[in-house]
Amino acid sequence: MAYGRPDWAPVIYLKIGLQELEKYGKIKIIDFMQKIKLKYLIYRGVTMYQFDFLRQQDPKHIIQKIAPYSYVSFDIFDTLLKRDVAHPTDVFKLIGKHFDDAEFFHKRIDSESMLRKECGKEEITLDEIYAKLGEEYQPYKEQELNLERSLLHRNLAIYPIYQYCRENGKKIIITSDMYLPEKFLKEILHHCGIDFDFCFISSACDAQKVTGNLFKKMLAAVKIKAQDVVHIGDSVRGDYLGARKVGIKGILIPKVINRTHWIDLKAKGQNTTFNVFINNHLDVQQNIYQQFGYECFGPVLYGFVKWLHESVGNKKIFFFARDGYMVKKVYDALYPAQSTDYIYLSRRSLSVPLLWKHNAWEEFSKYITVTRFFTLRTLLERLGLEPEKYEQEAKRHHLSLETGLRESDFLQNTNLKSLYLQIQHDIITNSKQEFESLIAYFKQKQFQGNIAVMDIGWNGSMQRYLVELMNLAGVHISMNGYYFGMRNQLNHTQVHGYLYEPSHMQLEPAFSFMQGLFESFFLSEEGSTQRYKLCDQIGKPVLYQPEYQESDAEYKAFQAVQQGALAFCEDYAASVSSHLKEYSAEIYSHNLLRFGICPKLADVALFGDFRFYDTNVVRLAKPDSLITYISHPKRFIRDFSYAVWKAGFMKRCFKIKAPYMKFYVLLKKLH
Repeated sequence: MAYGRPDWAPVIYLKIGLQELEKYGKIKIIDFMQKIKLKYLIYRGVTMYQFDFLRQQDPKHIIQKIAPYSYVSFDIFDTLLKRDVAHPTDVFKLIGKHFDDAEFFHKRIDSESMLRKECGKEEITLDEIYAKLGEEYQPYKEQELNLERSLLHRNLAIYPIYQYCRENGKKIIITSDMYLPEKFLKEILHHCGIDFDFCFISSACDAQKVTGNLFKKMLAAVKIKAQDVVHIGDSVRGDYLGARKVGIKGILIPKVINRTHWIDLKAKGQNTTFNVFINNHLDVQQNIYQQFGYECFGPVLYGFVKWLHESVGNKKIFFFARDGYMVKKVYDALYPAQSTDYIYLSRRSLSVPLLWKHNAWEEFSKYITVTRFFTLRTLLERLGLEPEKYEQEAKRHHLSLETGLRESDFLQNTNLKSLYLQIQHDIITNSKQEFESLIAYFKQKQFQGNIAVMDIGWNGSMQRYLVELMNLAGVHISMNGYYFGMRNQLNHTQVHGYLYEPSHMQLEPAFSFMQGLFESFFLSEEGSTQRYKLCDQIGKPVLYQPEYQESDAEYKAFQAVQQGALAFCEDYAASVSSHLKEYSAEIYSHNLLRFGICPKLADVALFGDFRFYDTNVVRLAKPDSLITYISHPKRFIRDFSYAVWKAGFMKRCFKIKAPYMKFYVLLKKLH
């Protein structure tokens, strides 16, 4: 049967109704639905089998419902407490990994299942489960308790309701079905800051909520009537229907209350351990940029750093300025014993020291950065010269500092060539001086031998320059480069890409679609490296002024993103749940990619107006009006080509939900 609303669903819904469910017996009806394999009985979007139409998650609404009651009963698991795993049985996987026992996961599940069938009583205990497993598994029992102790945390979505009860003098009762020892659970609750007046655990009482018997024992022990207490929990059979069997009002809450902005734990592929962890630990009091860092940037940063650590072995890692600044901070926090260093460089600081070796007119352009459109001023700066000193020389060659040049044909400009040949000696002289200063700086950093280097990546030009520079200086070096993404293989050196590399480029179009936004998250506090200078034979980097000031909105936002990302990496690495499963780069980057390539208008508004500094200063995603582009289509092509967050640009321009990524890939192929 296809999922959907059966023709007779309205009849069932109207005829049975909630009161009829209670009258005829809830469990029998659920069992009947299971027998006919009716997993979902949907009417007008309501999943009756899951009773989602009864689930309530708004704390204010729940507080209104419990206000008249003097006694409030709480379930424990998925109500007062949450585990930092996607599924409860993940605990058994962690135990198996701890003891290197691949079979334990299934043995533990089968043992509990068989014991429940054989025991002849309502509830079993952890001791009984491990007695059935055998004496050799007793150490596993202690590990299970240790793991539960580490994984359990207060449910931040429900904790305000508990606090309301405490502050308003309600008597708090714990009523929970669980095989774990009562003493152990009490200790966990107290450790999580949850105090209570009465506690009833099925393993200690030999009675379950689902039958109503645990509630009966609770009423008798506390000496109250059913109408005096309200029970809160997430289980339909135990917390809602079981409570109503004995006349107790049950408030059913969702098994998962999503506290995040950009993660849907019910969506396919998003119920990962780290997403569950984020939902359990996210500080919703932080500003939106910190939350973004925790939810979206943090996981991909964690995945990269973990991959980097596993890949480099015992090699020293040099993190390149400036994109390596944030990564080094995370890496040092997670792996403090590893030898690392931070080295100042840029494409400009490495390319100019090579120009004395590659100064021919037909060759030099391969060693400097040029864009499609640039000026003579920019070209002179890229050659390592001060443009104003050559203003008169340029005029004699019928040029000005603001003369526009194009990447495609500037080498055919005869005036430019004659100017270049006139100043070639100055270029070579300056290049040799910068080469000497650079080599002094890198020798001080002990940049030699078998090392690893890290940068954000894309084309690997800086590693290519470094290999040649070190060879020219006679420095023996074996360099392995580790990058978020790498489009090319390099000659005479090794490069590795985490998100993509030439052997697997599936994620490259997606990250290109949001490349400028992604690069912005690595913003460091200092300016770019211009060159190096010798001070008493010591090489020191000379930096440009930082693009952003501390008062700038961009500075504050990206600092907050990094704070949130670092907090996630440290929190998750410290959790035993991080050892549960290895995830691919695609999964770790899913939250960020969804935001970056399929943004909502509110998402684009967070970053779209921010400045991005490259050859030109542009906005991340700030298009003109659609009406303007309709009347001036060439302007749209120009603005789109300069947009560094192309997904955000298109979303803001057209405002509708559309497959912008597919359009972009098609345009790239046509181009």
